[in-house]
Amino acid sequence: MESQNARESRNGGHDDALALLAAVQSLLTRVQAEEGDRLSRENTDLLRRATAGLGWVRATWGGHDDPALSTDTPLEREHRARQHLARHVSGDELKPDSARQTDIPRPAPTAQALTAAICASTGHPVAIESIAPIWTETSKEIFAVACSAPGWPREAILRREPPIAVVATSLVDEYDVLQLAHDAGLPVPRPLFAEADPNVLEGRVLLLERVHGQAQGVAKIGAAGPAIAADMAAFLARLHALDPNQVPRLRSDGQSIADRLAQNIAKAREDCAMGDQSPLVMAAFDWLDAHFDECVTEVPAIVHGDFDLRNILIENGRLSAVLDWELSVRGHPAQDLGYAWPHVTQISQWDDFMAAYRAAGGRPIPLRQVLFFAIWSQLWRIAVIVPLWRAFYRGEHAVLLLGSLRYLEQQVYLDDLARAFNVATSLD
Repeated sequence: MESQNARESRNGGHDDALALLAAVQSLLTRVQAEEGDRLSRENTDLLRRATAGLGWVRATWGGHDDPALSTDTPLEREHRARQHLARHVSGDELKPDSARQTDIPRPAPTAQALTAAICASTGHPVAIESIAPIWTETSKEIFAVACSAPGWPREAILRREPPIAVVATSLVDEYDVLQLAHDAGLPVPRPLFAEADPNVLEGRVLLLERVHGQAQGVAKIGAAGPAIAADMAAFLARLHALDPNQVPRLRSDGQSIADRLAQNIAKAREDCAMGDQSPLVMAAFDWLDAHFDECVTEVPAIVHGDFDLRNILIENGRLSAVLDWELSVRGHPAQDLGYAWPHVTQISQWDDFMAAYRAAGGRPIPLRQVLFFAIWSQLWRIAVIVPLWRAFYRGEHAVLLLGSLRYLEQQVYLDDLARAFNVATSLD
């Protein structure tokens, strides 16, 4: 039974959330009143619908008198609130839930179901004792797992794919490359189990040893920045020294790195053209075309593919683990360096980073080549999210987080793109 202290704490958090919603709604109303004459019709309409939507969410979370809501569970009420906010912001009537993908949470896998899946797949005598969801800002569901098995760690992390995929990769793709990196002594979580059949546990899953540390943004790193950047550089040098042919899915299929990258760039240009028509984005694609032959060479390596501070754990001011390997590919080492460039240059000097990379065994890579991939990484990120937020506005899904990517993430990518593009063009 819930204690009085727990109930008061929960109610206090609920009240704080309602107060925050009220403040945001008041701010939107004031902006509409004070700045309305200077806003475009589209933005004025968006403000009006967002303000109305927040009002509905406040009423729903706050215990509206509508009898239709009185029998809803808290989960259903939260889902209904998200749906109505999505309707107000998008201006579109939503299709029935059965015809749409939504962000209503799925139940966590049970300990019994996970135990059965592991035993059936591996024959390993495992007893999963508990599974508890962990709140995160990632695109995957994450659960803390307590397990008992010979040779296994006591604590593990289970990651599960969401109903709507952000990228066309799978968690299970991480297993083999993680095993290779772990066996080579790199600081990565040990993979324990992967289930590729989404019907077994309501989504593909990957079970990993739990590693210690916290992901920290640029603002939190402070004076530890140069040491962390040096650790990142040394990690990449050791990773790039591994043979990609040791991972079956990374073995050469006969297509060159350049040909595959050219196809990806062409597809990304098409996707970006469907979104906001940014002159910077189009100019950046043109710059990639002009420097492609110079910067894309056939130097095959294992590339992490998503290497920046979001996927790095830090403990006691040093790198403790590198996570999220589903985008790992056979590619050019500069791809990881360019992906890391926006964060590294905010916590350290790039020359120092490259000196640490070289000292750990990395090959010399010219700055222009790094910037080519820094530009490409931001264009790729924008290309990934454009179809997601456009699908939200067209009523093809109701995941408000994905619909908000246009405002939450795209500007960050554009800022990093502008920085890389300005430095790159100064070298021409």
